Amino acid sequence: MILNRRLPILGRDEMGDGKISARRVLIYQWIWVAILMATDGLLSISGAMLALGVGGIAAVIPHAIFSSWAFRVQGARKSRMILGHFFVGEALKLVVAGIMISAVLVSQIFPPVVVMSGFISTVIFGQVVVPVILNARHN
Repeated sequence: MILNRRLPILGRDEMGDGKISARRVLIYQWIWVAILMATDGLLSISGAMLALGVGGIAAVIPHAIFSSWAFRVQGARKSRMILGHFFVGEALKLVVAGIMISAVLVSQIFPPVVVMSGFISTVIFGQVVVPVILNARHN
């Protein structure tokens, strides 16, 4: 039956709640930030554990804002409103991420390369690895 088919990327039923998948992505991103910080802390690779964490946080918080904004409305009859919420949520995500990264880089408290490493790896993890994990859990 077509209503029971799974969506390949989100790993949820078509009739399911997108908030659940968004929450899982955020949880996995927080776990990734913790793993980055713990790895650097244990191995003392760069001695910049806090800078990696700040970069990761600068990626997770805007994603949380997007998720909370984008999944406010549900229902097939509200498709235009949902699309509008996605656009506004994505715009907010980009603005907040830009402000957070700019503030960290302008403050010059942390090494920019390490901060950007934490940011980029968290974004890539959330956009590429997490959907693969969610899809594998449901197959």
